[in-house]
Amino acid sequence: MKKKEKDVEELIRSKMAEQGIDVVSMDQQGENQFQVQGNMLHPVHIGKNTVYVQLPVTASVSKKKNEEIGNVEVQDVKEQAKDADQFVKTLVDNNQLYGYNDQFPQGATHMLEKNKDGQMVVKRKRFSIS
Repeated sequence: MKKKEKDVEELIRSKMAEQGIDVVSMDQQGENQFQVQGNMLHPVHIGKNTVYVQLPVTASVSKKKNEEIGNVEVQDVKEQAKDADQFVKTLVDNNQLYGYNDQFPQGATHMLEKNKDGQMVVKRKRFSIS
């Protein structure tokens, strides 16, 4: 990777991080256009507790002629967020979230893991066999 390309990649990663998006991959779509795949944390409120779920996102990023980052368009994740809310509530209702409310059910399929910022993030632990 050329230095200039690496600099642009770092600028894009920095710009996406400002929006709470952790970049997973990026593809150049033209001279000044990039498609970025990443994850962002979505808060799910259950009673008095808040846990987080990673939502996959896609963004279109343009680069200005002067090597600055221009327009950033992030896909709407409202529908995914709604699904994530319901998913976590279903995990809790079915006793499948290890560590929620200090409960540690045997056979739970998901667990809470504290990230570097101290947020409790839902992670898959194992698959359930029915």
